[in-house]
Amino acid sequence: MSGAVVAAGVGAAAMGLGATAMTAAAVGIGAGTMVSQNQSAKKALGAQNAAQAQNVQMAKAAQGQAAEGFAAANRKQPNVRGIQQSNERQSRGGQASTMLTGPGGVGNNLLNLGGGSSLLGG
Repeated sequence: MSGAVVAAGVGAAAMGLGATAMTAAAVGIGAGTMVSQNQSAKKALGAQNAAQAQNVQMAKAAQGQAAEGFAAANRKQPNVRGIQQSNERQSRGGQASTMLTGPGGVGNNLLNLGGGSSLLGG
């Protein structure tokens, strides 16, 4: 309800109670002012809540960007030299082979998936 409508209603009620016209007008104006201030306070609170939500959203975005920047600056690098040295040490002892590249090749018993060696598995 607008302040003017409230002011008129309160003023009329005051007149009905036997108050003078000036007293009724003053009471009505006071009530209208109170309603107007209440509406302004609600609008201000809504604007404040919207601004706060926007600030929270911006802070989260900034935090995400900072985390991405930190991750980009501190990327983990593989220890390629250590991997190569490890492979070289194992190959000197003969343990660097895999099933496919072993010194004896691949045994037929390791390749059979089924019972036989035919193409149909029988």
